[in-house]
Formats: sequence, C-alpha cells, structure tokens
Amino acid sequence: MTRDEIVESTYRSAVGLNKLKSQLGIINSSTASRIENRILKALETVNKIDGIVGNYSTPEERNEKLQTIK
Repeated sequence: MTRDEIVESTYRSAVGLNKLKSQLGIINSSTASRIENRILKALETVNKIDGIVGNYSTPEERNEKLQTIK
C-alpha cells in the first residue's frame, strides 16, 4: 500500500467505526454525524495538502497555496 492508500483507508475505517458505534448505541446519531463530518473534512484537507505539495515546485509557491487552507 502507498502512503496515500494507507491514509485513505484509515479515514474510511474511522467513518465505518463511527457508523458502527452509532448503530450499537455507543454514541447518538447527532454525535456520529458531527464526527463523520470532521473525519471527512480532515480527509478533504489531507487531499488538498497532498495536491499542493505535489503540484508546486518551489517552497514559496507551496507555502502561498498552503496558507489558503489555513
């Protein structure tokens, strides 16, 4: 597995575990929804960062684009 595949599968596993905890009544549906939204937002952010790092060659370009995520 590549680093990207490991990251993707880790976040997807977290979503699945969160759903399972909700189904079993360990957490309520409102909490599960908030957690899932945070997990998906984190995955989206990781993908944005990876895209910036992979597409901009100079540190100045990368830093400028990374600041937009902040």
